[in-house]
Amino acid sequence: MPSLQTIERNSKRLLNLVNQLLDFKQIEQQEQTLHLSTRNVVSFVKETCDSFQDLSEKKHIDFVFESYAADLELTLDFDKIERVLYNLLSNAFKFTPKGGKIRLKVFSQMDEQNPDQHWLCVSVKDTGIGIAQDKHSQIFERFYQEETQNSIMNPGSGIGLSIAQEFVVMHGGKLLVDSEPGKGSTFIMYLPLVEAPSSQVVFLQEERAEAAPLLTENLGSDPVALIQPSDC
Repeated sequence: MPSLQTIERNSKRLLNLVNQLLDFKQIEQQEQTLHLSTRNVVSFVKETCDSFQDLSEKKHIDFVFESYAADLELTLDFDKIERVLYNLLSNAFKFTPKGGKIRLKVFSQMDEQNPDQHWLCVSVKDTGIGIAQDKHSQIFERFYQEETQNSIMNPGSGIGLSIAQEFVVMHGGKLLVDSEPGKGSTFIMYLPLVEAPSSQVVFLQEERAEAAPLLTENLGSDPVALIQPSDC
């Protein structure tokens, strides 16, 4: 008999698929709107990551959450952003083999071309099968599905990344990918930070991303305690 966690996880996946189909219909009919609310974005992302802990343990994947921004509140459509995160994490777990690693990182970054623009960045990096360079733009097309062994064994709708990109763009952001076959993939969601007080944001350039995070947690089979700034 399947465990309650398995039943819950499968129910969430089914609900996510239904939501994707509804989202796709609304996008096609240009009926999608943003329903904005304000909350702590770091804790929100962490809660979404927590829902994948059972899957990480089942697949023996080292799943790590890291945050370089503390007490950062943003006004977003959190339902849509949750679906974006769910899609990115689901794909990472789908294409990462047993014993692999997935790292979700929250940080902020200054726009190189416009110093007045700052971004909240959420990156999902995995050690999965990777994506060929000539497929990077195609994966965001509707109904596109990569012809791999994993996709054959775990078929999806082919609209998840397309919808995710639509939702991010609706927020004035962008969704980018960096990947090579056999070297894993990194998806980064950029959301604009509008006039955020400097006291609320820890600005971190991407090349400094290996500095000690403000908050980190291993969500795999051997969770560790949260690390606060004073512990670093």
